[in-house]
Amino acid sequence: MKLYHFTSEYHLIQILKDKALTTGDVLVSPTKSINAVWFTIDSNRYHQLWVHGSVVDKTKVRVEVRINRKDPNLVKWTDFAKKHLAKAWFETLDKVVGYRSNDWYIYLKTFPLPPETHIDIEGKVPYNYRRKGEI
Repeated sequence: MKLYHFTSEYHLIQILKDKALTTGDVLVSPTKSINAVWFTIDSNRYHQLWVHGSVVDKTKVRVEVRINRKDPNLVKWTDFAKKHLAKAWFETLDKVVGYRSNDWYIYLKTFPLPPETHIDIEGKVPYNYRRKGEI
């Protein structure tokens, strides 16, 4: 399945060094979070309402990957939330993403960038990780 991870140009430098997506803040309560990588089915950077208030533009870079739906580390956000979040907290987070929680997945481990990864930086020529290896 095709999924997208949005990030900033600043964070892209470390992603390329690591050759992986390694971090993501998943708030399971107002005071507790876990580390997992966020993915969405929505490729449109302007639909990413969760970024408001961030110091850096976390929609500037779109990383496009394909992940096997059966990968045990790929979890539908709404399924995870039903098991691990209080209903009121989930509703708060759902509002933050414009009631689009169904668009989201989390990956519970570091996600190594496969050779066919496509990286698009807004306002710049699309970047193919396989051909270049660096920006």
